Amino acid sequence: MQVVLTVIRGKGVGRSFEIAPLQSVVVGRGADADFSFAAHDTHMSRRHFKIDFDGTDVKLVDLGSANRTIVRGSAVRECALADGDVVAAGTTLLRVDFKHSHSDAAIPTYYHMPTVDAQASTPSQGASLLKTVSGGSTRTCIGCGVGYLSQEPVQPSYPLCSYCREEANDHFQPVPGYLFLRMLGRGGAGVVWLGLRESDGKRFAIKALVVGHGTGQTTHVRFRREASVLQDLIHPHIVGFHEMKTIKDEHYLVMEYIPGQDAARLLAAQGPFEIPRAVDLACQLLEALDYAHAKRFVHRDIKPSNLLIVRENGREVVKLADFGLARIVEQLTDHAVTTSNDRAGTPSFIAPEQIRDFRNAKPATDQYAVGATLYNLLTNQYVFRVDGSAFDFCIRVLEEEPVPIRKHRPEISEELAAIIHKALQKDPSRRFRNVVEMRRALSKLEPGLSSVGSTPWKSP
Repeated sequence: MQVVLTVIRGKGVGRSFEIAPLQSVVVGRGADADFSFAAHDTHMSRRHFKIDFDGTDVKLVDLGSANRTIVRGSAVRECALADGDVVAAGTTLLRVDFKHSHSDAAIPTYYHMPTVDAQASTPSQGASLLKTVSGGSTRTCIGCGVGYLSQEPVQPSYPLCSYCREEANDHFQPVPGYLFLRMLGRGGAGVVWLGLRESDGKRFAIKALVVGHGTGQTTHVRFRREASVLQDLIHPHIVGFHEMKTIKDEHYLVMEYIPGQDAARLLAAQGPFEIPRAVDLACQLLEALDYAHAKRFVHRDIKPSNLLIVRENGREVVKLADFGLARIVEQLTDHAVTTSNDRAGTPSFIAPEQIRDFRNAKPATDQYAVGATLYNLLTNQYVFRVDGSAFDFCIRVLEEEPVPIRKHRPEISEELAAIIHKALQKDPSRRFRNVVEMRRALSKLEPGLSSVGSTPWKSP
């Protein structure tokens, strides 16, 4: 793995610096800094912060900077960095990226942000949020979480730093009623943006799905029906679905914004999870799936990067993202999730029956993916090797047996290993009867965990 710092805001956007294992890098305004901003940022200290990379963990240390170093919206003296973190130093923002030789992030993207003809489209009212008023005060930007002092602040309800305002102004605003601030990520089913709702400034994650022109009216009707059903999935461990917007042939899903890290990034930054932690998170995930399966919804894409982790009342809480998205994409395309390429879209967590027949995935498919996810979180290894072609991988999933998890991590108990490998059985009938049964088996191992022994959540 390598660590890459990239300037994403401020002068010198696009500059990057690669940090090799066992390297320590100083970032600052001084000419002697390893990554120097001498001609770019006078608000940065000569030696502002350093990053230490020991080959596994990535640590940031502030070097007594005058204007502080900001990570995840808070000033830090020292902290662990995760993949995708943004570091603010002076007026410069740098993104932290972990580069791996093999990862799901390297899988091709099949959907992209739409190309919009700005002159032919009706502009959003998003510009109304960008108006300034007289005076000045210290604020925390709602877009990036960085504190700033401005003589031209935006309306008090919508504090945005100058960089976020400039970035929003640079974007075409395709959805009336929402202001698109910045891209949060890109996945196999679209691009996700951080957006503000104009009526109250509330933040949402907005996923743009693109089908292309010429899509039949029946497909659009099916899409709207599927999207409306998602609004019924109201559960504390499921990312909420707010509404769907369709602009011509472009579809936008407005979802709850979760300001946390996904489990895949935490795994990359911290290494294998402690056993009680992984079991706790898995039990929360199984709660969400029990609720959804009762409503006849199968997720089809359970994996660590779809598990968003936030802290609530001092406890880590799972929020399952992209629920129903695979089903919606299927409705939009009639084929997108059944192509041979897309079978490898999340190769490490796919069940054998998904390879044979994706459309008819049953709840047992999600259970297999939970087992594969728990295997990954505990070992930082995949159930099967992901090298070679997609065809080679499919053969492994269909014919080979998983490497026993205790070979990767001997301290895992035989009881926990048996639960995981039962969920990974190739024949769905040999797995647990349902996710409730799997959760009960896990709860017997860790009865002291706050979520594991709790009564399953019920809709109000």
